[in-house]
Amino acid sequence: MAASLEQWLEPTAAALLAGDFDAVAQICAPCLPVYLECDLILIEGRDEIVAAMQRMQEEWAEAGLRGMRGEVAAIGLPVRGQFRVMVDWYYDLGPDQPPRQSSITYFCRHRDPTPDNPVPLTIEMVEYRKAAFDVQRSVAAQTQRIPKRYRRPAG
Repeated sequence: MAASLEQWLEPTAAALLAGDFDAVAQICAPCLPVYLECDLILIEGRDEIVAAMQRMQEEWAEAGLRGMRGEVAAIGLPVRGQFRVMVDWYYDLGPDQPPRQSSITYFCRHRDPTPDNPVPLTIEMVEYRKAAFDVQRSVAAQTQRIPKRYRRPAG
């Protein structure tokens, strides 16, 4: 399974860099919870998912991003069709900048591929364990923050 997920990461990175956010949004649940540190942010609808990705790409451009690659660090055991994929993303900002890394857990569900969407998974939730960029600014700009009582404690 790790090899097939690695094959999914390369076209995903290429789509993000090229601005093909619809292709990436296709594999996301239409209501996507995103954990950032101890905040939970809810991105509702494909348009909001695409808008958050556009804001991320703008931040990458400001930083001088030249390329990115993902590596599957671990895969959780499937339970009732759901599984976790821990991915380390490495960002190339050119020779004058130190490389950056994000560590993200994707909470996924197996699904049957279709001609429109050949990726056999849906991302149902995202958790940033380590963020190389200001994800709070990119993702949370126009999204719903979950009330404080639902937030995880820091630490």
